[in-house]
Amino acid sequence: YLPELLYRLSQTQQQHVLGFAPAQQLWFNLRSALDCSMTYFDAQPMSRMLDGFYFWLRIPLEKVHPQSPLDWSFYALGAGVWIFTAGCFWKGFKEKNIPLFLIAGLIVLNLAALVLSAKTNGDTVNARRYFYPASICFSLMTAFFFSSLYRSRWRGAKILALGLGLAFCGGVAFHLGQLLCSPDELREFRWLVRELDKNGMNRALAPWPYNLMLTGITTERIISAETFCTFVPEYGTIISQSDRIAYFGRVGKDEPGAEMNIGGRTFYRAGDGESDGFFFWTPYQAGVPKTAD
Repeated sequence: YLPELLYRLSQTQQQHVLGFAPAQQLWFNLRSALDCSMTYFDAQPMSRMLDGFYFWLRIPLEKVHPQSPLDWSFYALGAGVWIFTAGCFWKGFKEKNIPLFLIAGLIVLNLAALVLSAKTNGDTVNARRYFYPASICFSLMTAFFFSSLYRSRWRGAKILALGLGLAFCGGVAFHLGQLLCSPDELREFRWLVRELDKNGMNRALAPWPYNLMLTGITTERIISAETFCTFVPEYGTIISQSDRIAYFGRVGKDEPGAEMNIGGRTFYRAGDGESDGFFFWTPYQAGVPKTAD
């Protein structure tokens, strides 16, 4: 949490990270947090989707619930691990077992933060994002759960632990193989980066979230501000101080104009640019508009 926490605390004029959820929102936050936690148990189709470009074009919220008998089996596993985690948290505290208390406590604390935070807003995607700190602990508690179940004196528990454990590991391995064979989610961005590099451009303007994706995958070698320069104001300032920029967007959706104003400076269209059928980019120059000879 530290990098984002430090950034958000310095940007309090836009959003406050420490806001508490109103009472009527707590139940929706809890439901969203528990729903998204099932991602870590492979218990929903969304957990088997690449969290990439096409995911964010249309977030498939209808796939956040189990949709097959195997999903429901893993959902039951997730519920069991949650109950087991609560028990381990109490046991670690009562018996002063510090490692157990810390591992289970991180999950419990993460859940409490999601439920109490106004930023969760009852949104499964927000909750999923802020559950990342506890992700490793979910894996550890699942392993502890299987180990504890296998050591039970009840023979049926041993068979259940072996069967469910093999099914879980097999299912995860199979779905991971499917993910690794998925098409390149960044192929359009790779084309765009090559085009901008070829034309010597490293400053751009684009609709959200394309601008953040381009800036992120190039680790700020190419800086792209959001169209209205409000999402990350620092990027808008950098773009406004440039003399030559590119505007890019979706073909047929984000058509470029003849000019645009950024930070008090006017940029004029300076050519036609290129398109790959999905993205297009168009060059703009600060100053005097380009006229025909």
